[in-house]
Amino acid sequence: MTLIELMVCIAITGVVMTIAVSLFFTQYKSQHSRKQVIEIQETMPAVVEMLKTDMRQAGWSVTPSTAFFFEDGGTTGSDRIYVNDSSIIDLTRDDVIRFVENDHPGCAEIRNDSNEVDRLNLDQADNDFIKGDYHYVLTNNATNAKRVAKISDVNGNKLELNDDANFKLNTGDLVTPAVAYWIEKIDERWVLLRSDRNSIDDKESLILAEDVVDLQVEYKTKDDKWHCDGGGESCQNSSFNASDVRTVRLHLVTRSRDKVGRNDSCMPLLANRTEDGCELEGCTCGYVYKRFQFEINLENMLDEGERCDKYCDQCF
Repeated sequence: MTLIELMVCIAITGVVMTIAVSLFFTQYKSQHSRKQVIEIQETMPAVVEMLKTDMRQAGWSVTPSTAFFFEDGGTTGSDRIYVNDSSIIDLTRDDVIRFVENDHPGCAEIRNDSNEVDRLNLDQADNDFIKGDYHYVLTNNATNAKRVAKISDVNGNKLELNDDANFKLNTGDLVTPAVAYWIEKIDERWVLLRSDRNSIDDKESLILAEDVVDLQVEYKTKDDKWHCDGGGESCQNSSFNASDVRTVRLHLVTRSRDKVGRNDSCMPLLANRTEDGCELEGCTCGYVYKRFQFEINLENMLDEGERCDKYCDQCF
């Protein structure tokens, strides 16, 4: 074999090895991404069920206007969900008595302009209003800006909200501890978080699911009209009233942790979201996305007439 023939053989072998290695890594990345997607899909059913359960219980033991609140992420961001913590009232003997005496036993009432509440122990046990970085309350205040607030301190029966001594609710307003759901990026990971009145001030402990990149909310009111269901407009209605909502449609979007090289696979834009919120064009493309969509009918939000129409054989 001449030197030239040897060099040709080496070159051909090099090309073949390069192709083989490239195919191996392509298959490895594809397999790795499929494994990630499978792991995410195995986790999500339990997450979806928890979110559905919390929403189904919305309105339990509280006045309808304090049952929940949706914070719109606009056209480029994820929404946030706040729903009353239905676990407060567990129907012990004392709780049943309170249901008879009070039509919203899961709420406390603001006594004065110092945010003093009439009681801290809603179930006649431990304090249910606890300060914390991720402890929230829902209110029935008339303005959206005061529908949700963080409990930054508790002094006697007085609540300091949103780290702002000037954040005042109106005398007679009702407040109740909330469960919160939101999307956040932590250490280069997009995660779905959940907090309630028992959560500790450790964000890692609030992670409900990893690789969740979007949460979108649509809702239908009792006039049979859907809101936040597209068009790219903000759905943060200044007159939002939870007591008018009858059905909620939720969207969760998961994403593989690594790109798979498919630039035609980009983040799905759902509800009123029209942009991925990324400054670089196409930066959310190339991943494997999975969308979870589900609807919840809010039985606790029905008024007496609606309950009668739905459940009574004969009404009087």
